[in-house]
Amino acid sequence: MPAIVRNFIKFNISILLAGLITFLLFYFMQYLIETESDRPQTINVIRMLDPTVPVFKDVLFLEEARPEPIIAEDVPIVSEPSRSKEFSDGPVIRISQERLPVDTTPQSVVPMSNNIMIPLIRTTPNYPSRALQRGIEGFVELSFTVDRFGSVIDPVVINAAPEGIFDRAALQSISRWKYSPAMNNGQAIETYDVRHRIVFLMDPSSR
Repeated sequence: MPAIVRNFIKFNISILLAGLITFLLFYFMQYLIETESDRPQTINVIRMLDPTVPVFKDVLFLEEARPEPIIAEDVPIVSEPSRSKEFSDGPVIRISQERLPVDTTPQSVVPMSNNIMIPLIRTTPNYPSRALQRGIEGFVELSFTVDRFGSVIDPVVINAAPEGIFDRAALQSISRWKYSPAMNNGQAIETYDVRHRIVFLMDPSSR
């Protein structure tokens, strides 16, 4: 075979191989491009803080309002005056310090002699103006119950002289009295048929 023919055949074979290799490379690159496009893209974002710049948060402190201290006031004990302040130069109203004899009845739970009740508040009754104008003196004997809170309840007039003159003033006054209640085995109890006499007298200088 002549040399010219052999060279022509080799040249054609080289061209074919080069074309085949080029085609394969092109196809492989296309395959890589399609594969990369199908993958999900993930973006990682890293935020760098400047360590030299401190971060401060505003914190608001509210001072709690403190309640004012409660100062307990002493409750005054009103004792019986020797004379009425409203009538310093007028009538004298005297309240008997001794209890009257107790009428023993079924409603008396505990005999009065076994109970110790201390009057804490005793108000002086007003001298009736009618008796004051007429110069009338007298007394009123009262019976009442002291409940377990020390209050006077159910006061009634059991004797008075003269009758009907000083009754209302005595009842209004005794209703405002306050006692320390009687105790039985450490428990406050009601005391029935407590009796007191209130005496209404005129000042001698006013007669």
